[in-house]
Amino acid sequence: SPLDTEGINYTLSLGTKSYDVFFRSRQVRLYGGVEPMIVLSLLPAMRLGVDILPGRPVSPDFVANLDRFMDVFCGWFPEFSRIAILGDRADVEKGTTGGRVGTFFTGGVDSFYTLSKHRSEITDLVYVHGFDISLDDYPRRKAVSRAVRAVADRFGKGFVEIETNARRLLKGYTKWGKHGHGVALACIGNLLASTFGRIFIPSSFHSGALFPWGSHPETDPLLAGPRISFVHDGCELRRTEKIGFICESEAVMDHLRVCWNNVEGTYNCGVCEKCLRTMITLYALGKLGACRTLPDRIDPGAVQALLLPYPGERIFARQNIALMDLHGLGSSPIRAALQKAVDRPPWLALLFSLFRKQAKKLRRLA
Repeated sequence: SPLDTEGINYTLSLGTKSYDVFFRSRQVRLYGGVEPMIVLSLLPAMRLGVDILPGRPVSPDFVANLDRFMDVFCGWFPEFSRIAILGDRADVEKGTTGGRVGTFFTGGVDSFYTLSKHRSEITDLVYVHGFDISLDDYPRRKAVSRAVRAVADRFGKGFVEIETNARRLLKGYTKWGKHGHGVALACIGNLLASTFGRIFIPSSFHSGALFPWGSHPETDPLLAGPRISFVHDGCELRRTEKIGFICESEAVMDHLRVCWNNVEGTYNCGVCEKCLRTMITLYALGKLGACRTLPDRIDPGAVQALLLPYPGERIFARQNIALMDLHGLGSSPIRAALQKAVDRPPWLALLFSLFRKQAKKLRRLA
């Protein structure tokens, strides 16, 4: 069931539409300023070309950072345009935060890497209900909540859960990965400014393979309000290198969660692109059987059938090919199968992917 606690509610008028957005947490008092909703509404406003009028004065430094964010984002994505943050300006008293340092945590590779790397600094793991799992998917929410809490206990960290319907606001104006998830995380980070002074945002991509993406080292820090700072962390390592860094930890191997497609179980389906990508890395490192949340065998046919239409997926696949070559697995069936998947043209992979999605919808209707 939803988190049983008081929270914060915002009403946002965007063009001709009005949105009621809520945030709840049992563990911390949420900050009720205007910065969280300015950040959350920024991309929809930029998509519509409408200015933002906050209900209270905002820090001139915060607005200047948002201006820099818009410069970068509009350069990446021409479908968005610069807008103005209207209203009065006022310096904001920073106050004290108690020294708590958080990291967003889903149980995936990037999350575990940042936690392991900054274990001595991080005081709390932050998990958001309503981002990667639907709010009404109560069994999975409960299972993931239990798993993340178990990780926090094993690492000796606090655990903060946030529940929100904020993703609904972004749905009609952005693509979640390509555009929206960075501002969504930044909105939550600003809501935690009464308790935290700094929050880590685990990176998705290596510094040598960065491309325009919703969460990025160039944009994430610019979305922080005056009471908090954001650190985009982990760009120094490739995904395969991160797995090599964390796979010696029993706690990681007991709780690693990379799959967003699994409906029936707690963790990973073992057949989607994200699962197979992780399993191949573990296979190359000789650690596949040590991970208790993923199958201990890989079907080469499933690997060859992978559709990789997007740049990020192809980056990770090529990293796995290089890793298998490095570990003397250049002639393995899995390596050959992954090469065939990478060699499939992106346009053809996208066409097949759309066909599979449509066929899945038709089966549901049958």
